[in-house]
Amino acid sequence: YHTFFLSSSRLSPYPSDQLIRVFDEVAYPANDDDAIQALTRYLAQRRADGRPYFVLGFFYTPHYPFTSAKPQFRKYPMVGPKARTNYMNDVLQADDYFRQTLELVRDDFENDRTIVLATADHGEEIRDHGVFGHASATFWNEKIVVPFALGLPGNTAIDRRIRTPTLTSHVDVWPTIFDHLGIVRQLPRFTDGRSLLRPGPDTTQAIVTGRFFPYADRPSVLVVSA
Repeated sequence: YHTFFLSSSRLSPYPSDQLIRVFDEVAYPANDDDAIQALTRYLAQRRADGRPYFVLGFFYTPHYPFTSAKPQFRKYPMVGPKARTNYMNDVLQADDYFRQTLELVRDDFENDRTIVLATADHGEEIRDHGVFGHASATFWNEKIVVPFALGLPGNTAIDRRIRTPTLTSHVDVWPTIFDHLGIVRQLPRFTDGRSLLRPGPDTTQAIVTGRFFPYADRPSVLVVSA
């Protein structure tokens, strides 16, 4: 696979500098519109040379100060950088960037050649519990419940209970993808996650880390769904 790391925000040096070293190509476009253009060019190159590819794309929308929404996405009043309505407008714009990304790979996906995953690293608390943002180590749903959509190629029948699991964690992503690819024998040795293609245990657990992970003096929480 040819690998591409694309981010419209230069991430913190640790651990990102270590992460990007494993990618064949890295790009830091100035904004999300430029990111879409960079992704368009990259996919055109892969279609030209026929190489299989893996893309990790990070779009900055929606992030503070929540003022990036274009006029067509300002469905709610723009009343200030810390306002919930501004954040909601940014979320609408973020949805559209995913739509544009999906359109770029739709042919490959519909022809069973590409896996598509959309998720987020965290949500935002906008004074729901007296705090603004996501940096404080509190674990309200506003911060730890995030969008998650995984599209796997093929017409494999998946029952409703598996299609809409009650509790998942980001550590479940690659075990699920490897299970789909038929690589399952060694999974328990290398991950705390589980394949979402298989019925879960009666009690499911997810670990949520606090601010400044992985430093040991920062709090974490264990979420349990029974």
